Amino acid sequence: MQYHSIIKKIHTYVGMVLAPFILLEAITGLILVEPWLIGDELSDSSLTLLNTIEMLHQGEIINLNFPW
Repeated sequence: MQYHSIIKKIHTYVGMVLAPFILLEAITGLILVEPWLIGDELSDSSLTLLNTIEMLHQGEIINLNFPW
């Protein structure tokens, strides 16, 4: 019975730590597949935004590379 509560706490804390990263991966992937979600017109600003989203999705932020 005690192991159940320990595993439940570990699962909760690991889930809270990993959830933002998984959510970021899901949202950026959805925007890359469906770019109309950030606007229909492809202006220079939306292309820059798409490039930034693609870099986030691939794990390249501020000269750091951390692919999944």
